[in-house]
Amino acid sequence: MARKTILTLDLIQSKIGYILACLSSYSSLDLSKRINDIHHFLFLINKSIKENKEYVDIRNVVTLRENYKELHESRLHDDDEVSLKGHKISCLLFEVSIEIKLLINESIVLNDEMKEYLEIASKYLYDCGRIVNNEILCFEEKY
Repeated sequence: MARKTILTLDLIQSKIGYILACLSSYSSLDLSKRINDIHHFLFLINKSIKENKEYVDIRNVVTLRENYKELHESRLHDDDEVSLKGHKISCLLFEVSIEIKLLINESIVLNDEMKEYLEIASKYLYDCGRIVNNEILCFEEKY
């Protein structure tokens, strides 16, 4: 099961790397730094699993929780579910968010701190997808 978790994390990191490359054309969105932080922390989770060591720090979880709250409150004003479509970067962010949720549900090797970090990262990336749709396309279809 650890091997599947490692491969899934590799895939998610690869997709986030692609998202970061795409976001480089949209520096005005100001999303890349925090997404890059998530990318790095996923690397640490992956390394923890591979080496059976504890590279996960609860301070990273607390920092991401605070960053998510700030992002959500300052750039989004509701918690409505939205259509998982729109700009290509939004669609990729939605996809990675879902893949992280699937990883949390399927993996038995993740500890509680890892799971909490991944849950917040999933929400953060989902909200980044909403922001991309709002700020690039001026579009957000709510359910």
